[in-house]
Amino acid sequence: MSTNSNTSDWDQIIHSLHEMEEKLDGQIEQAEQMLGDARAAQRRVKATMTAAGMVSAAEKPKGRKKPASEGLQRQILALIYDHIRTRESVVPGVPGAFTTPSLRAMTDLHQSTVNSGVRALRDAGKIHAVGSVPAKHGYPPIAYALVEEIPS
Repeated sequence: MSTNSNTSDWDQIIHSLHEMEEKLDGQIEQAEQMLGDARAAQRRVKATMTAAGMVSAAEKPKGRKKPASEGLQRQILALIYDHIRTRESVVPGVPGAFTTPSLRAMTDLHQSTVNSGVRALRDAGKIHAVGSVPAKHGYPPIAYALVEEIPS
C-alpha cells in the first residue's frame, strides 16, 4: 500500500468523523431545545398550580441543575448583539437570527456553556426560536432571534 493511499484513507476517516460530530451536535442541540421547551412548560404549569393554591410555593424542585448565571447570560447576550451588528442573519427575512454554532464561532466558550446561556435567555423570554437552518450533515440547528430590539 502506498503512502498516498494511506493518507487518502486517513483523510476519509477524518472526514467521516467530522460529519458524525456535526450530526451529533445537531441532535444534541435539538434535544436540548426540546428539553428546554418542556421545562419551560413545566414551570408554567407549576406556577399556575401554585397560583391556584394546589402546590406550596415553598416546594423546590429536586435534582435540578443550577441555571446559567446572570453573568453568563449577559455575556451570551453581548455575543448575540455583536452577531446582529457584524454578521448576516442565518434565516432570510428574519433580521438578527442566529444559531448556537454561529455564536460558538465567535467565542472561546465551550459549546455546552453557549448552549446553556442560550437556553437560559430563551427561558427568560429574551430570545425565541424562529426555525431551523439547513445543515450539510445531521440535524439542522435551531435559529433564534431577540424578542426585543437591541438597546442603543
